[in-house]
Amino acid sequence: MKKGPLSKIEAHYINTKTDLTDEQIAADLGRSVELVKENRIVVQPRQVTPFMQATRGHKSRGVAISSEAASVIGDDSRNYNTREYKKNVGKVFPD
Repeated sequence: MKKGPLSKIEAHYINTKTDLTDEQIAADLGRSVELVKENRIVVQPRQVTPFMQATRGHKSRGVAISSEAASVIGDDSRNYNTREYKKNVGKVFPD
């Protein structure tokens, strides 16, 4: 049985083999079952609240919600008269 810290490859193997039990992974790696249990990262699924369902714009992405006051503050804080801004903004219908 191997001793010492896990390598990155072993840690990745432990966390990607979700279909195997801890005992099977320990046997594959030649490590103790306790070490495998300690290093397995269990990802808890996110709970979707009714608010999240109501504001969902796309199945894989959420939606940013802002108040009108926050939008005005964001627009006022930007300086649109800079050379860099004017260089990167094009007009659809030039005069």
